[in-house]
Amino acid sequence: MGGPESIPALEAAYSHEEARVKKEVMKSLVKIGTPRAAEFLIEKLREEDPSLMAQAIISLGMLKDPASIEPLAEIASKRENFSDLMEAQKESVKALGIIGDGRAVPHLAKILFRKVWFGKKANDELRLLAALSLGMIGTPEALAAVEEASSRAAGELQTACKRVLDGRERTT
Repeated sequence: MGGPESIPALEAAYSHEEARVKKEVMKSLVKIGTPRAAEFLIEKLREEDPSLMAQAIISLGMLKDPASIEPLAEIASKRENFSDLMEAQKESVKALGIIGDGRAVPHLAKILFRKVWFGKKANDELRLLAALSLGMIGTPEALAAVEEASSRAAGELQTACKRVLDGRERTT
């Protein structure tokens, strides 16, 4: 695959019926890395097929385009506990950390401090991933949120927060 000039051909190839082909198109767009590639991938966040939606999320994380922060944060912050959506939420939280932009901090902090009555185990997983993603972003605001969560949390979340903070102290 070439540069930006190959985007129209890739967009056309995406109309193929097989999910495998569509996933390869998304992976190829990451290598091209233009704003148009990011726009195309953001559109694919609305895919019905959970595996295609997940690939779009992963691809956007790898692309590290700040334009994807809000759409990814929207998916990560949804309050529904359907298993298909939960995987998309987890991937979105991870992608926000990989992108590493401070604009994701308020969204990840909300997830980090979110309490629920139902779906507690799934929410705890998301909270743990949010702590790790905030650590990847590493801004003072991100680390302050992790520190606050560490003082309030218990169990796995507290351990993850402490690990994030310990890792930051060694690298600074």
